Amino acid sequence: MTDKTRSSRGARGPASAGAATVLQFSADADNLRLAHLTGALDVNLRQIENEYCVRIRRRGNVFRIEGAPEAARNAQSLLERLHAQAQHPVSLEDVQLQVFEQQHSATRRRSPSKLAAVSAGEPGTTDRSEPAAAMSGHMVLLTRRPELHARTPGQRDYLQSILAHDISFGI
Repeated sequence: MTDKTRSSRGARGPASAGAATVLQFSADADNLRLAHLTGALDVNLRQIENEYCVRIRRRGNVFRIEGAPEAARNAQSLLERLHAQAQHPVSLEDVQLQVFEQQHSATRRRSPSKLAAVSAGEPGTTDRSEPAAAMSGHMVLLTRRPELHARTPGQRDYLQSILAHDISFGI
């Protein structure tokens, strides 16, 4: 992995607004694993490009990520995590879930939720019987496991349905 910064003067695409960071990620030379990572017709790479507004170019097992510094680092981190689980095919849904989790964890690092204050027993915080929807703007289910939360909008809707209705069916 090497980091380079260059001016993207004359470049096309998402990195054409000012200086761009260019990162490289070298994966294993295992063709099956690379096929699992990139998906059919590189659909997984296109999804990452769209989510982070970066440009990803691949030559063999070397991925070149070009874009805004933070976006390029996030895309590179996501590629590394997906590569680690690419022994089996990586679906588009897996990529979307990983993007959502990465963005959600970045949000939680920037602003600690009320749930952390509740579990720490800080004075003046809400008690554990308060509905989870009122806490920090996202759905959190209070169980023995710390911070069980919805990872997708569909899961959030399902949890809201469970809280709002006596009987909820999930298929």
